Amino acid sequence: IPPPPPPTLHSNASTPPTTSAPSPLALPLVPSPFDTPTGSSHRSKRPRRGLERELRYQYSAKIKRAPWREALRLLDELRAADVEPNQVNYNGAIHRCAVEGAWEPALGVLEAMGRREVEPNAITFSTAIQACEKAGQWERALALLEEMQVRGLAPNVVTFSAAISACGKAGEGERAVAPLTAA
Repeated sequence: IPPPPPPTLHSNASTPPTTSAPSPLALPLVPSPFDTPTGSSHRSKRPRRGLERELRYQYSAKIKRAPWREALRLLDELRAADVEPNQVNYNGAIHRCAVEGAWEPALGVLEAMGRREVEPNAITFSTAIQACEKAGQWERALALLEEMQVRGLAPNVVTFSAAISACGKAGEGERAVAPLTAA
């Protein structure tokens, strides 16, 4: 016995579907993230709020596993979908840059956060400082530590360790102690 045909969707609500019950094998209709609320004749190009959150979450998982260039591309892709990346998305991209020693792109992401009015937190700065430490950019690491403190963000053990390590690797032993005495 062949399965019954799937229900037919009609634009006229007064016309009933061609079958009385949907097939148990039919896939549910999933609304597009760009659909507007019922009754609205205007079709928005911006995803609805709940779907924005879901997209950010999904992209965060992708960014955390991606090589740094791919992580930056994923941020751009999220923005292209008209969803502004959040702090977690940006922090993930900075982390991927730091892991691979790409300090300049890491600082570029930090700057982009400021331009897009996404507030960096202690994790953001600590990760950017780690990127600088890995690349031997001790002066930039100390500048980030200072900026962090000016913003009222409290450095943690990771932050201080990365800044001190950056100075130590560059043979700037005296400067390595400065972050501790300034705190």
